[in-house]
Amino acid sequence: MTVTGETLVAELKNGEVREFTVTPQDAGLPVHDFEALKGGDAEYNAAALSDVLKGEKNAYRDVVLLNSAASLIVAGKTGDLEQGASIAAQAIDSGAARDVLARLVAASNIGIAK
Repeated sequence: MTVTGETLVAELKNGEVREFTVTPQDAGLPVHDFEALKGGDAEYNAAALSDVLKGEKNAYRDVVLLNSAASLIVAGKTGDLEQGASIAAQAIDSGAARDVLARLVAASNIGIAK
């Protein structure tokens, strides 16, 4: 899903497919220009991700919040995008998301010679 405008969504529920559009505003988020999401080289992208996990508010954070909100709906953890974005923001701002990533990195390095 994008924070640059509308996203077409197809939902399968009770054997029926329903199509609708979602906007960043549905999650309480602003619309961003495409250029605000343009990445760079690996170093730039890693720094951008690190900034998101440190709580920096920007287009990258907002796209993470929107997609996390949608994932939380699919997982049955919330019923709407705005609440899902709020839950995701709390996970970032509390440091919980950064801690989970650190544990994942540590677990992926088990048994790897340094």
